[in-house]
Amino acid sequence: MFQSIWSQAAQLRKSGQHLNITQNLAIPLHVIQGDYDSHDIKGVIEPFQKSNITFEYHLLPECGHHPWQEKHAKDSFLEIIKVLSLD
Repeated sequence: MFQSIWSQAAQLRKSGQHLNITQNLAIPLHVIQGDYDSHDIKGVIEPFQKSNITFEYHLLPECGHHPWQEKHAKDSFLEIIKVLSLD
């Protein structure tokens, strides 16, 4: 399932269609990223900034790409998800 979803997401990102979809969201957009993530944060947030898409950014210290699995970030990540789910 992950591969199927990721291939669709990668296609949307490559074509820029994800920005059109994101602009039409009726819920707030949150970017959660670890400071050790191999994905450059500029490549994640700059397209949103250039498209004037409002988002909130959460940086997790001592964290890579899988915060729910990482010793130093798991609790912080789950707390962010918990707070966001209450909104």
